[in-house]
Amino acid sequence: GARACARGMTFASSVTLVVGPALPALCRRIGEGWAFLLAEALHMAILLAATWITNPTLAVANIALLGAPFAAFLVIPYAIVGRAAAATDERGIYMAMQNLFLCLPELAVSLLGPLLVAIGGLRVPMMTAGLSCGVAVAIIYRYLVRRERHRAVSVPAAVAVEIVQNGEAQREDRI
Repeated sequence: GARACARGMTFASSVTLVVGPALPALCRRIGEGWAFLLAEALHMAILLAATWITNPTLAVANIALLGAPFAAFLVIPYAIVGRAAAATDERGIYMAMQNLFLCLPELAVSLLGPLLVAIGGLRVPMMTAGLSCGVAVAIIYRYLVRRERHRAVSVPAAVAVEIVQNGEAQREDRI
């Protein structure tokens, strides 16, 4: 099992290496919120699927697929928080808080993982992790995707109102 896991982690690193550089283009195309939401939904599906996999080859493939959401985890939150922090004088606080919240799940797994394994074997921690990703999907949708959608709708509306108020000359200057 250890060799198969190591092989899966090697493949996961390769997937992360390939997916990571492609994420900025995906974020520009569909938005950071949607890209992060899709990555977290994929993460949830991979973890939940792991609870039922018994074939070693499928287990290695499952571990390898974790490289895609991991790449998103390494790229998208830093882009979002970095942009927000750049607009304030509290950059250090923003980045420290982000680091704390990115590390809290790792700490929770280290502390609760053995307890969950003792309760129900390996399926219980994987199911718990998958369900926690489901909660993350809901949070990402509520606070990131919906906010992006409202921002995308409100900016053109504000420009349209300004054009109407300031007359046709302003519109020609913008075009």
